[in-house]
Amino acid sequence: MHIEISKSKLVENLSSVVKFAGKDKKEPILESILIVAETDKLRFIATNSKETIERIVFCDEDVSVIAEGTVLVEKKIVDVAKKLTKEPIKLKLSKNILQVISGKSKFTLNTFKVSDYPVIKPSQAEYFADIECSILEEAINSVCYAASTSNQRPILKGIHLTVSENLMTFQSTDSHQLAYKAIKLQTTFKEEIKMTIPAIALKEAINSFDIKKSIKLSKLDNTFILSSDTETFRTQTLEGDYPDVLVRLLSPLYENVILVNKREILEALEQIMLFTSNKPTGIFTLNNNAITIENEEKSEGNAQILIQTEDITTPDPSVKPEDSIIKFGFNVQLLYTSIKVINCDLIAIGFNGEKKPISIVHEDYYNNLGVNSTEPLQPIHYSDFRFILPSIIN
Repeated sequence: MHIEISKSKLVENLSSVVKFAGKDKKEPILESILIVAETDKLRFIATNSKETIERIVFCDEDVSVIAEGTVLVEKKIVDVAKKLTKEPIKLKLSKNILQVISGKSKFTLNTFKVSDYPVIKPSQAEYFADIECSILEEAINSVCYAASTSNQRPILKGIHLTVSENLMTFQSTDSHQLAYKAIKLQTTFKEEIKMTIPAIALKEAINSFDIKKSIKLSKLDNTFILSSDTETFRTQTLEGDYPDVLVRLLSPLYENVILVNKREILEALEQIMLFTSNKPTGIFTLNNNAITIENEEKSEGNAQILIQTEDITTPDPSVKPEDSIIKFGFNVQLLYTSIKVINCDLIAIGFNGEKKPISIVHEDYYNNLGVNSTEPLQPIHYSDFRFILPSIIN
């Protein structure tokens, strides 16, 4: 094998796949990267047995294949490539030793038997959706933060994906918060598709795809697949039944809903967080159309920020909004993260009483759908919302 490649192309592709290489020192084969040089392209592959990624780079002015071949090289090649300065970088395989040459610099790296590497077969699964990468990336990034990082309930470490009729939904929860995102599809499905995908792996994978391309989504047995014309990612889905938290939350909302400026409330929460290292609880008080946010624990000092509301809706039409007094406690970090990931200028915050979920909803819901519906709320009505469970107050 003999190839010449620009530093930027080499580093970009190695860095994208190495995230999915194994980290167990007992399995050095999985800690390596497979590089395949073909007549018109290079393939970079890494796997940790649960997740596998493959990137294809076609030959152009930055990539040329002088001699075809395959090498399984230790992932130290990523660090080596980042340190090189001269163009192009040459990779030559000779007697199971990979030479990396750049100008006057020359490195030799150990390799492994290619036959010992897991066989990566082309996917035979038919895709069930074809979505622009930018749309899919936004959906995944907007819900992955709410997934659990604890091993106590492994199913909660995933993003639950559902396809029903012409709607694809993503939701995640760690039992303290829930995030939901919906994408309308051009195709209508007769059968419902459900699966739970590891959140961390999915986020890392989607962020490595070219945002300008479209991505096909497939499922084969217990394997979920993302693929474009130059990249394929596979991961095992999580076993078990995902809790049906969403249905319980989407009950009739006879709640107080406050419309606030997103930037202003984020700035207020950032200031409150300076005083919440001991206890991450804030107090939210609405009085006379103004919100006061302050930290509950005063041992570090006190921050008190006043925010004017854009609008208020209350469940009792006989009560004027300006006469309403609402007070609840909340986890400052959870509320901050939930608001930050919603893409809009105004945020609707709903509150229904002590020990009830706080809802954070896109302004479109507030403007177009109303907040005091007597009918159960349906996911199809929304594109984006959050819940924090439950609220807390002294």
